[in-house]
Amino acid sequence: MKKILSALLVAVLLLSATACAAHEPVLPPSRWGEMQIRSMFERYYSISDAFQEADAVARVTVGDWQGEDLHNWVTFFDADVQESYKGDLPRHFTLVQGGCSEASSPDYPLFINGTELLVFLKDYDGSGKKYHPITDYNTVLYAVYDENGHRYFLDSFGTMSAQDTCVPGRTTLNSAQLAEMTADTDPVLAEAISSQAKDCDGCCVYAESALEDYFSDLAKQ
Repeated sequence: MKKILSALLVAVLLLSATACAAHEPVLPPSRWGEMQIRSMFERYYSISDAFQEADAVARVTVGDWQGEDLHNWVTFFDADVQESYKGDLPRHFTLVQGGCSEASSPDYPLFINGTELLVFLKDYDGSGKKYHPITDYNTVLYAVYDENGHRYFLDSFGTMSAQDTCVPGRTTLNSAQLAEMTADTDPVLAEAISSQAKDCDGCCVYAESALEDYFSDLAKQ
């Protein structure tokens, strides 16, 4: 009898572990809002200015959708810090993205589970648990990879790279190169990046290794 109970207990534990491993990502109701937001910003930030202004700078991976605030047109996601370059972010925090199922910005789809970003963040509500990009999509860089697995950060809107042309490790991609580096990106995001690149005649990427050295120098100033 004890052997039977032990076997049943092992089976239950295995089923529980399998259920956890098979966690279905929680996605936003839609990647795009019903309306388009045409935002106006008081200023645009270079990489160096954004680093100095931010409460925290980090490479993060987006997790599950938490919900949305339809009054303020923002969406909340779980996020995990993969590499911190400035500040004291919790390893697990809430990332606040501008846009929701009612309204979103052109070429800036809502994140999904697995989206990898370099973000320049400000505390959203003073709690130390929720953070949002300084000027939303203008200070959000997407992680992309070359054929050798080297990581780069893509400035898809071109606003940061337009303010600062002297950042080391910067390269401008044409449409063919961009398509190669976004081939493994989720299709909705890849299409949005491609659309934005056509409007901007290419996109700038920053090599991760060079940018990390640059951040290290900025932190000393």
